[in-house]
Amino acid sequence: MTAVSTHLLRGLAVSVHNTRPEIATPAVLERLERALGLIDRYTPHYGRHLRRDFAGLRVERYACRGAFFPDSRICLVELPAAIASYEPCFPVQRPPARLNEIRAIRCSWGRRTAASLRRQRAIQIGPVSRNMKSA
Repeated sequence: MTAVSTHLLRGLAVSVHNTRPEIATPAVLERLERALGLIDRYTPHYGRHLRRDFAGLRVERYACRGAFFPDSRICLVELPAAIASYEPCFPVQRPPARLNEIRAIRCSWGRRTAASLRRQRAIQIGPVSRNMKSA
């Protein structure tokens, strides 16, 4: 039996599809709240981008820890991964969401892979310089 509940966490719609009776939905929501809190505290610009790029989060049992669905702009967080000892992996899914937005904006590029878009972006930004002392 699936218990479906919808919540609002830090401005993001969260849909929890709990099929595991041993996993408490409030525990899942608490972990997501903590993860979002860490993002907002230490990298607030990523928190703003996350809310801009995602229409919401969906927590359910799935074959991978996280996924991004560009059609609906929903980020999936796997249910057991949401309560594991590490933080949920939905921030890792933000780059595909951003790349999907870039594809929509710059359709004149034609069909390009995500890897080629990342390389193009790296060329635009330039090499990362290290603070090295000259001898």
